[in-house]
Amino acid sequence: MNEKKIKISVPNYIFQTIKNDTEYFNIKKNNLCNTIFERLTKNYEKIPKKKFTDKIQFNLNKSNRNKYDDLLGDEIIETDSMFFRDIFDKYCSMPRYQREKILFKRHYEIIEDAIKNKLKVKIRYNGTLRLIEPYFFKNVKNESTNYIFSYCYKRNDYAVYKLSKIEEAFLKITQIQERYEEKYVKTMEKNFDPFLSYGQKVKVRFTKQGKELFDNILIYNRPKFLEIKDDIYTLEATEMAAKVYFRAFLKEVEIIEPLSLRNWMKKELKSALNYYLE
Repeated sequence: MNEKKIKISVPNYIFQTIKNDTEYFNIKKNNLCNTIFERLTKNYEKIPKKKFTDKIQFNLNKSNRNKYDDLLGDEIIETDSMFFRDIFDKYCSMPRYQREKILFKRHYEIIEDAIKNKLKVKIRYNGTLRLIEPYFFKNVKNESTNYIFSYCYKRNDYAVYKLSKIEEAFLKITQIQERYEEKYVKTMEKNFDPFLSYGQKVKVRFTKQGKELFDNILIYNRPKFLEIKDDIYTLEATEMAAKVYFRAFLKEVEIIEPLSLRNWMKKELKSALNYYLE
């Protein structure tokens, strides 16, 4: 059976959400639209008509064409435009972390099953096979990503992986988790951030402008505030998290501790200055 070409008019927010998700999740539009059709037709409901200003065009693949014909035969689909607008509206009305679970449903369910049954999972991530023990999914305030906190045997340490970046997942039915430590995992779940900063400290001194950036502007990936003493802020962050966050501050922050982070910032600023002295 041949593919079927679908072309529909949609409201701008649907057009933009589909466009943004193809870029954010690095998925081709055809694959994304087929996945939405495949996974959101089960509980199809008509929605009130809305104003449409943009167009989406894609090819319904051969597998979904069979499903489409069944729905057509059952008189669930009255018109392509109405049907696909409705399921796209349902998809686009969800927060991104829920849309991510739809697009990567198979990997999500494999890992969720492993968490529930305390099993190991083999994943392919950045082109490399890794054996992990997944413990929980988490999304972070001001973010829309599903993170998986786990123990990684390749790294011999705890690690965090993004659901959308997992290329393949295989459930190891016969392999029970061995590294699970309930107290530690519960603590990390309660205090979770993608950099696993809990218990690690960085000390900095802000300029007036730097304090404004920290308090009100640079919120994404901002380290947790612990205390301030003698104008020095103590923050909860790994060195990697601090490097990512404080790159944007330039002269508006002075790293006090740890010394290795202070030396890194010094080197970065000197390197940047060389561009302007040439």
